[in-house]
Amino acid sequence: MKTVILLLAFATFAFADLGAGENKTVGPYLLDVGWDPAHPVAGEKTSLAINVVDAQTLEKTTFSGAWLRISKGEKIFFAGNLQMDEGSTALTFVFPEEGEWTLDVQFAEYKEKTTVKVQPKQVGENFVFAIVGILLVVFALVLFKRKRASV
Repeated sequence: MKTVILLLAFATFAFADLGAGENKTVGPYLLDVGWDPAHPVAGEKTSLAINVVDAQTLEKTTFSGAWLRISKGEKIFFAGNLQMDEGSTALTFVFPEEGEWTLDVQFAEYKEKTTVKVQPKQVGENFVFAIVGILLVVFALVLFKRKRASV
């Protein structure tokens, strides 16, 4: 699948300290789903990390796997099993379009499904604002030079 680049990272994070994320208590566990950048941009890579720890002690779990589905509305863009190391896994995903996306996570050792929402921005939105800002600065400098030259 072109839009999905999976990089299983068997890191032992206690929490996904990425740009943004969501923590949810699911039964006796604390699910931490994080993503970076904090505001994903459609068409660009987003790093996702999934961690699950004991909600009381915050100790790592021995979970071996998670099922993840990434969807938008009724359309599913990725669904699959991810191997976990001490309750942690990571992957890279390219959101192909802007809007509200749903990440459904379920663990092999605990059957309750959890949902997290992510909202990537439109492709190039930051670029357009940067160009407009640069043009305004150039315009202001030209006006300033003309005004100074006429004095």
